[in-house]
Amino acid sequence: MSFIDRVDPELFEAIELFPAELVTACGDDPPAARAMLEGLMQAMVDALPPAFVTVATEDLFRDEDIDYAQRLMAAGVRTELVVIPGMYHGGENMAPTAGVSQRMRLGYQDALKRAIG
Repeated sequence: MSFIDRVDPELFEAIELFPAELVTACGDDPPAARAMLEGLMQAMVDALPPAFVTVATEDLFRDEDIDYAQRLMAAGVRTELVVIPGMYHGGENMAPTAGVSQRMRLGYQDALKRAIG
């Protein structure tokens, strides 16, 4: 089975960005398939809107969230990363009146205002 055969053509048809006939056009040529997929991924990244990523230092997903934001930045996506010291995942919902929770919520709201004008 070739590299490209492991990619489900229905996935590409579903997102209507990469017709199935292009998937099969590479045959058993992994470099060509890789170049085609990299081009697709770059087109998808280029279409991304600016991102606002906020994560707490005690969040189980902290490292993944920071890595995601850094990859967006490296790809040229305008990204704002905010790391909240001492907070945990969902903490703003558990203690909504705490100062840190209110600052987090204001951060979300400000990001939305900037995004939608």
